[in-house]
Amino acid sequence: MNETCVCAVVVTYNRLQLLQKNIKSLTSLPDEMLQRIVVVNNCSTDGTADWLASQDDPRLEVIELKQNLGGSGGFNKGLRYVVEHGYDWAWIMDDDTIVNNETLPHLLETTRRTDNVGFVCSHIKWVDGSPCRMNVPKFFRRPQPPLPTGEIPIRYATFVSLLISVRAIKKIGLPYQEYFIWTDDVEYTWRLNHNGFYGFYNPESTALHETPVNYGSSIQDAPLNAAWRFYYQSRNETHFRRKKAPFFLYFLVDAILAFRRKKKRVRRRKDVASQAIFMEKITKGFWDGLKFNPSIEYV
Repeated sequence: MNETCVCAVVVTYNRLQLLQKNIKSLTSLPDEMLQRIVVVNNCSTDGTADWLASQDDPRLEVIELKQNLGGSGGFNKGLRYVVEHGYDWAWIMDDDTIVNNETLPHLLETTRRTDNVGFVCSHIKWVDGSPCRMNVPKFFRRPQPPLPTGEIPIRYATFVSLLISVRAIKKIGLPYQEYFIWTDDVEYTWRLNHNGFYGFYNPESTALHETPVNYGSSIQDAPLNAAWRFYYQSRNETHFRRKKAPFFLYFLVDAILAFRRKKKRVRRRKDVASQAIFMEKITKGFWDGLKFNPSIEYV
């Protein structure tokens, strides 16, 4: 296979209408640009499996999971497929992501700019054209010089139109499927950087993220029906802080300070009645995160 043999990985769960838009945008890309589209169906119950079975694009491959493993588990299974089937790049995204004909070419251009590129992310827009707040990449504290062509080095990125080197996946392993949702992308792109692979943001590569509201993952703005997600965020962030801390005391102080900051943000919620619900989620997540210890799977 050549250097640009790409397999897209889409993780879906009970969002058939959005998935249909996503697949339409992917299958509109020419075969020579995108060789395979893998959909990981997280045991959806809304007719997703039947609809996928009815599709006739020969590039489409479906992995049917017997239980919902969350985004983290879905991307774990999807990236395993990409590695085991000999592709060179994995292009991963949620089922509510809409790409265009220029999204992937710009990402691939970045991989050719310099050596040892581990991942490249797109500029993700929300439905009104503004930046999607949950998909803004994390830049370095000390600004890194951009490439001459404009791509900017980054520390972290999200799993929404993210191109990942299979060579890098083989070295660093798969995302933690036990994370279920949230922080899996931050941890994984940090792991790539930590192992010597470069990450870049290409503002010329754009995609649309059709989330219901443009709230990001900020706890003071999140809708009440997203409260359950913040248990996983708190637990996974606590584990991630422990993993990257230089020593235990540093981790403990860092984690406690982060937990206190999160509590302050909860108290800024305008809906006072919801504060207790969010506080319960982050407190349980913090304590569970102190002993949470998943292992990295390698392919």
